[in-house]
Amino acid sequence: MFIMDIVFFFPTTSQTDVANMNYTVVVLGGTLTLSLVWYYFPVYGGVYWFTGPVPNIGKGSEENASSIRESVEKNVNVKEVPVEA
Repeated sequence: MFIMDIVFFFPTTSQTDVANMNYTVVVLGGTLTLSLVWYYFPVYGGVYWFTGPVPNIGKGSEENASSIRESVEKNVNVKEVPVEA
């Protein structure tokens, strides 16, 4: 995919003008520039408030899993259904 991404940056013809230019590089460059400016923007940028993903697996996860399993087992009524042969 990385190689194909690079191939898609090239223009379709060797002689390019405004009508047949491949604007992929312009769009990608603009998106990357705006994203970096927004991330490092003073006071409001993501570098000041973004802390990353919150881990939900760690200490106590086994205890939580067992307590959830116990509460499910208490609340579920299992009925035996006869199977006809």
